[in-house]
Amino acid sequence: MQLSSRHPPSKLYRARDHRYGAALAEGLPLHYHSLDGLRGLAAVTVLLSHFTNKTGILGGLLGHGAGKIGVAVFFVLSGHLMARLYMERPLGTTDCFEFFRNRFARIAPLYFLAVFVAFAWTKMTGHSSPFYAVNDETILEHLLFVRGQNVLWTIPVEVQFYAVFPLIWWLYRATGRAVLLWMLLAGLGVALLGFPQTPVLLGYILFFFVGVATIFVPELRASRTLDAVFAGLLVLYVLSFPVIRGLFGLPLDSVKSIWTSPIYMLLISSLLVVSLYSSLAKHVFGNRVATYLGMISYSIYLLHFPILHALADTSLIRQPYLFLAIFLSLTLIVATASYFLYERPLRNLIRQGDSAAVIRQPNVETAP
Repeated sequence: MQLSSRHPPSKLYRARDHRYGAALAEGLPLHYHSLDGLRGLAAVTVLLSHFTNKTGILGGLLGHGAGKIGVAVFFVLSGHLMARLYMERPLGTTDCFEFFRNRFARIAPLYFLAVFVAFAWTKMTGHSSPFYAVNDETILEHLLFVRGQNVLWTIPVEVQFYAVFPLIWWLYRATGRAVLLWMLLAGLGVALLGFPQTPVLLGYILFFFVGVATIFVPELRASRTLDAVFAGLLVLYVLSFPVIRGLFGLPLDSVKSIWTSPIYMLLISSLLVVSLYSSLAKHVFGNRVATYLGMISYSIYLLHFPILHALADTSLIRQPYLFLAIFLSLTLIVATASYFLYERPLRNLIRQGDSAAVIRQPNVETAP
């Protein structure tokens, strides 16, 4: 279904009941393929950044913090999609249960598998490579979503956001758009505290807040001007990679400064909003390849790391372009198998009994 200019986002939210039947009856969009493609872009950004850091290919242009920008896209998407999917619904016990069950179904199966495999490998071999640094000292932190090692670090951040999202949901139901003020005050408090890392969510929460705030942006009319803005934002996205910024004489920010930068918050949130309405974005992010990458992005994100490090221990490390081709191909094959044979079946099993699950929900895959 395509986005109709006759129905602003607020009407979409009001029309959607617990089973989305009203939205279906009105022909309103339940799924935005361009957001799938945006998620795919984020996953590819992370993947290429880690490959660049490992091999130094292209002089490191796509590494040294670029992957964090991809993760920031995931965080903004999570805030936007959780708000769009839930905040106009009544907040009751059943709604909260469905929310947490669906988030668990999305995050937990593949994450726990990755954690347990990494832990077992470490116990058997005495070292973590090529998997994640999960050992006796860190296993509980991972299982309880306190913090994670290597690429697993983002998952506790996501889960901690899910834990506080019902409060945002309740504030919106109680105060309406005044929830923006509450988020602003909370964000200022986090900034004044220096973006603490305990709990880990606090260091990154502003990106989730920005994502939530994007649902209040009025609908944009598709036009050539909007397409030009979208193209410009895509260019700026690439130019914002730390090493590329340095080529233009701009400050080479530290990785931490990405998470405190209003420029990155504005850039990523603008790219998200424009992607919803731009006709060009529907072609760039809404095509089959881009949406497929978005669909399997969680498996790409979690599984590319051990594949990369396993291949790096071979002679391929001396042939970076052949290494890249094999790495990309193998990652896509493994991620596809993971998604269709494990991730999606387990998710559907956990959600079993929810009649809404048979309806394609609006971009609910909010994790990487």
